[in-house]
Amino acid sequence: MFAILLAISLACTGDPPPPTTPDDGDDGDDGGTLTFETLKPGAPLVFSPGPAPTRVDLPTDGATRLWGARDGRAILTRADTQDAVLIDLIDHKILTTLDRPRDVRWDAGLLTTRPTGEKFDTLVTLADGAIHRPEIQLNGGAEPYASFLLLGGGGDGVTLLARGEDGSVWYSPWADLSTKTITLDRPFPTWPIRSVLNGRGQSEVRTADGVPGDGATAPCVRWRLDGASPKCVAVKTEDPTAQRLELSGGWSAVSSWNTGVQLYRDTQPVPWRLGDDCQWQLSAVLAQPPRVIAECQPDRSTPERRRVLWSPDGEVAWTRALPPDERGMFRSRRVRDSVLPEPLPGVSPRLAGRWIDLDGRRGWRSPMLHPLRADTSPDPTLARDPETGKLALLDLKAGVMLGMQNVGEDCPVELIEWDRTDTLIVLSCRSQPRTDVYVFQQMFAVIIDLERQRTWKIEEMPEAVLDGRRLLVSDRTEDRAEGEARFARLTLIQLPQ
Repeated sequence: MFAILLAISLACTGDPPPPTTPDDGDDGDDGGTLTFETLKPGAPLVFSPGPAPTRVDLPTDGATRLWGARDGRAILTRADTQDAVLIDLIDHKILTTLDRPRDVRWDAGLLTTRPTGEKFDTLVTLADGAIHRPEIQLNGGAEPYASFLLLGGGGDGVTLLARGEDGSVWYSPWADLSTKTITLDRPFPTWPIRSVLNGRGQSEVRTADGVPGDGATAPCVRWRLDGASPKCVAVKTEDPTAQRLELSGGWSAVSSWNTGVQLYRDTQPVPWRLGDDCQWQLSAVLAQPPRVIAECQPDRSTPERRRVLWSPDGEVAWTRALPPDERGMFRSRRVRDSVLPEPLPGVSPRLAGRWIDLDGRRGWRSPMLHPLRADTSPDPTLARDPETGKLALLDLKAGVMLGMQNVGEDCPVELIEWDRTDTLIVLSCRSQPRTDVYVFQQMFAVIIDLERQRTWKIEEMPEAVLDGRRLLVSDRTEDRAEGEARFARLTLIQLPQ
């Protein structure tokens, strides 16, 4: 997206190279060690205010929270009930009311609901708000007692499961949504509790009772239902400390205090090279492309940990010095994006001077900067100088750091990256009156168009960034835990080309 912009910046004369952080890691390159190079400076990017956008207030029918929005549709929920409304963002109208929405697949344009007091799921097509609910017949002859809709991901269709009065469970693909009656003729060993998306973006069902699966070595707790018979894709573990995180390509990583870190391809364990002189723990998992970071601390008296970054193409290792607030503590989590900031010792844990490119498996150095995202971020990533408040664009794939002028410099408090698309980045200038309560008060928001080097400063709270240079914003001024903050007005903003 920024290739032309970056080429122009690098062709210009930039500022002198910035001071780099101290050499605090093993920078040798023996083919298996992560190296840290210094980001090269480029000419600063100068932004100017964009022309006035178009605003349209949307009908909400009393809904006060955004449940989700994409592809010309938005789902809003009401604060005091479990129902919702489906809004057409193209024609600015309400399509239908939804009774207890449960699951959505935006790429398939499908939504499931389970109306209050009922045991059967209902299917809604997002394109027109139409409701689909066929008559169910079970191959075993039992009367259906409850149904469960599995929405496809990764190009899959819809699968319908039902439980009979006799306890038997059956399923079948639901290929034609206009079908009035559907017979479920494929047996399933137990009742699902919920659906999940695996690392390939495909839908699976999770079951509470571990029952034997075809070819599984232990009771199965997660299944694929896209074939003639159910396929076990995850087995139950007796280790209560075990945590499994899914990656793309059928990979998964399991972390346990008892057994360390184990990689799997589907249900089969895959060996990888970790030292046995300390207890390895899972640190971070990126689903796409598949990446795993494991770390261990050989000597608890020294604030250093060894790290290994795994990918299907190989592994690289390095040493990380721990900030004081992380000593004696391990955490594992799934990360969404490929740029991982790494704090250095002796400075605030909110500042980073090293950046790990999980996608390219490379490390970079910069001056001490404040990342605009609390965890990982996409590449290129945004960071802020803690002294001047100026922003910098770090493009790790190109190995450069570009200053940004006239963007967010007037924010006297915290500036965060709220969301982004391929063409826009939205920032929020906000403060936290009390550190012990999750309540943030927004002063203003900034919309950045990197390609055109334009910005828009708005007072409304961002709610969703959509395709086609559009945003949903609201009149609420606070961001609260668990969606407690409610809006009275929802507005669609269309930015000019």
